[in-house]
Formats: sequence, structure tokens, C-alpha cells
Amino acid sequence: MPGRQQLPLDERLAALRKGDSHHTWRSLDDRRLCILCDRDLTGRQIEVSITGRGQVRLHCPTDGCPGTPDEWVTPANALVSRKAWRD
Repeated sequence: MPGRQQLPLDERLAALRKGDSHHTWRSLDDRRLCILCDRDLTGRQIEVSITGRGQVRLHCPTDGCPGTPDEWVTPANALVSRKAWRD
């Protein structure tokens, strides 16, 4: 993927914070759940790409999954629990 970079850890956390306006990232170990592929992921696993203009884009690391922060939820959110979905 063009623009994909291996960022130092402090820059990766800054990229997550800049690229994800939906969630607060306190550390690279914070977890999210991609609702498209049902993958539990951490900030260390998220694919980060930076455009030529410095715009950060975040992508689910699952092959073929188009998930972005728009499709990620915090696993502790009650609306994500299996019981809540059944109800």
C-alpha cells in the first residue's frame, strides 16, 4: 500500500490520535473491535498510511477488510456485547 510506513511507537500513537476522531487513544495497547470483520485489534496492529500532504489514514489489518475508524467500536461498549445484539 503506498504511503504505508513503519512508524516509531510515539509517532504511531500520534498518528492514531490524529487519524481517528471517533476515539481517544491513550496507548498503543488500547483495543477496538472492527464491526465489519469482527476482529479485536490494538493500536499496534492498525495499518497506518500517511499521504503526501501529511493526512493520516487508518485501516483494519485484516486482509480484505475495508474497516476504518468509522467501523471500530470500543469493546467495553455495552452496544457491542453479544447479549445486547441478541436483545
